Amino acid sequence: MIIFSDSKDIYYLRNYHPLKWQGEENDCFDYFSEKILELKNKEKTSIDFWFEELKKHLKMDESFAIAVVPSHSSGNQVSGIHLVAQKLAKSLPEKITDATLCLIRVKNIDRLSTGGNRELDIHFQSMKVINLELIQNKNVLLLDDVSTTGNSLRAGKELLLKAGASKVKCVALGKTVTYYDFDDSVYEKMGRDASGCFYAIDNWEIDEHEKICRDAEQSHFCICEEAEDLRKQIKDEVEYAGDQIQRGAHYSHLELCFIPIRG
Repeated sequence: MIIFSDSKDIYYLRNYHPLKWQGEENDCFDYFSEKILELKNKEKTSIDFWFEELKKHLKMDESFAIAVVPSHSSGNQVSGIHLVAQKLAKSLPEKITDATLCLIRVKNIDRLSTGGNRELDIHFQSMKVINLELIQNKNVLLLDDVSTTGNSLRAGKELLLKAGASKVKCVALGKTVTYYDFDDSVYEKMGRDASGCFYAIDNWEIDEHEKICRDAEQSHFCICEEAEDLRKQIKDEVEYAGDQIQRGAHYSHLELCFIPIRG
């Protein structure tokens, strides 16, 4: 649940796996990643999907303004995430203020998805807050579709706070999953280390197996001895009880024989 008292820096709804990795199809590309790409194309089904997803995570009994990290182009560019935020505001106007056009890009930056500079200063220098009355003295939910470093959200948050927002909660629909490309020497070292680990694990498993077998054998031996002692004890007690019953029956028979016959 997204609440403004939460100390979490950025709240992520899902992981985002890029469609391609190193020019090839990414096997990890999943349903939610596809929905994020569809949102970038402003597809209605995806707008509806993320609208419902956000509703599941939002605490709707709080009043707040909703703002959006602007796209890489300057001006009031309306993106898919803008449309999701605007739909949320329209669904509950008495609680949610539409501040989706408060944070704008005043200077073009390179697309982050194609290798653009992700440093914090780039976002500070290229973004600006307008329509301040929509966010002043209010809690603000700041949305972005995909976040890799989180710097665009952090810069937007600081700008909104400086413009008078009470609190700002940063939310990204997807967090980009990073894949690392190692050279052959790293893989060779990882292979050697892994081989050593497997060797150690194998030896440990063998030792543990042998120890378990020894313990089990010892336990079995002890149980067998105890069972044998118990069996003997029960046998002795049964024999004793049988003797007692036979003696009792014998004495009862004698007593019956000597009882006077009454005429």
